[in-house]
Amino acid sequence: MRTLPNARSEAVGSRPNSIGRGRPIAVRPFKPEECRLSAQINESGWEQEHLAQAYRHIAELRAHIVRQRVLLKDALDTGQPSELAESMLHALEGSLCIFEKHRQLILEQLRRPSE
Repeated sequence: MRTLPNARSEAVGSRPNSIGRGRPIAVRPFKPEECRLSAQINESGWEQEHLAQAYRHIAELRAHIVRQRVLLKDALDTGQPSELAESMLHALEGSLCIFEKHRQLILEQLRRPSE
């Protein structure tokens, strides 16, 4: 029966890495100001992505609300039960309000001065 090599024993330098061709890689430690700048750049990118996502969700919710209002109007015009359509409309409007608050929070984070 053949045994498989232990992953830990292989990882402990039995093979040269392809990046350094077997030589150790010199790593320079970051200076504190470089760490802060890197964190600010990453945070800003993260916030920008969240802002774009919030705008997408808001646009989608507005489209859902328009469709739901049409469904509600049709139900009312034809005498069909409208409780579920009305409940869904309220849920969508509540979600829109929450996403608008979330977008505002992101915008405030982006506007604050960086330290």
